[in-house]
Amino acid sequence: MLNGERLAAALREAMAKKGVRNVDLAHEFGVKPPTISSDWRKKGRIGKRHIDHLIRYFSDTVPRSHWGLSDDAPAGVAEPAGEFVTVRVPREKWEQFELFLQAEHEAGKSDTENEERHRQSYRGHKDTNSA
Repeated sequence: MLNGERLAAALREAMAKKGVRNVDLAHEFGVKPPTISSDWRKKGRIGKRHIDHLIRYFSDTVPRSHWGLSDDAPAGVAEPAGEFVTVRVPREKWEQFELFLQAEHEAGKSDTENEERHRQSYRGHKDTNSA
């Protein structure tokens, strides 16, 4: 993944190709226009929480390689895979998720069939994708 000035240059290029103005991008990402013009376009300081959305937003204009990523699914970026989505989850977050499911179950709030399906899905990725 690019960062700093290289990320800023990549963003400026993608915006020009897509014909997007600062105000349009600010509205899309829920930030103020000065954040786009000074932080994002000049310095390449884009919050981690916006990176996945940024890649998806410009996916019709530039490939993943434009952002310094392989065109295959990079770590941390969700990719649809049939009915499920595979995402790398740090072990700590996984454990929090399990505790949440357990609390929901004990409170009688969860659908046990869906809960078990989700638990099995996450269990399959737990060891290979944990940090």
